[in-house]
Amino acid sequence: MFTKTGLILNRVVTSYLFFHSVMHVSIAFISIPVILGFTPLIIFQLAHTIEGNMFPRPDADKGNIQNEWAIYQAETIANFVQVTN
Repeated sequence: MFTKTGLILNRVVTSYLFFHSVMHVSIAFISIPVILGFTPLIIFQLAHTIEGNMFPRPDADKGNIQNEWAIYQAETIANFVQVTN
């Protein structure tokens, strides 16, 4: 019973039986993952879609980018830090 489905059922059934109503558990079970998934989605989308980001062009023949994935991420992500002199 230690599978992912078993653990989810354990949490839901325990919540139903001992602590909260079926409606409250259902609302929480649906809304919490949506909220927790939507927050990083907004943050990471903003980091890549605002003006001023430079994206390297892939090779014309193979379609590959010359740098590795981590270097590509560091070059294309926005810097939200304000530099003050």
